[in-house]
Amino acid sequence: LDENEGEVASLEVRVKPQAHIVDDTIRVWQAQHEFMKQTITLSHRSQQQQPVLRLASDPVAQSPPSSSSSAPLTVRCSSDKASFDTRAGAPQDVLIRYPCGAAGEVASFCLALYTDRFLHSPVEIWQFLVHSV
Repeated sequence: LDENEGEVASLEVRVKPQAHIVDDTIRVWQAQHEFMKQTITLSHRSQQQQPVLRLASDPVAQSPPSSSSSAPLTVRCSSDKASFDTRAGAPQDVLIRYPCGAAGEVASFCLALYTDRFLHSPVEIWQFLVHSV
């Protein structure tokens, strides 16, 4: 608004929503009514490349951390039931816990990883499928 309280300019923005691109789909089979506990390690080959996803059972994921430091991750989840935590350093770990249901149930949720606390720079989006057996 200007001095005479008239409109000086207006801007119209049209946003077309799009579906997220899932980088990895992780299937986990867990006993019924127990907690699924999964640790995922992100190993950065270099600062310019995307991180490499390694499950905790992978022997390469058990290697000692390197001396280079990485930016801290911010994690957001689509499920209120899931709890998660991150461990800073290189390589970075993402710890995930999810309560499983009765046998035969399949739970699905997504986990989004960002390199900043403002959720501006996404790194990866993972889809989890938890099968209760």
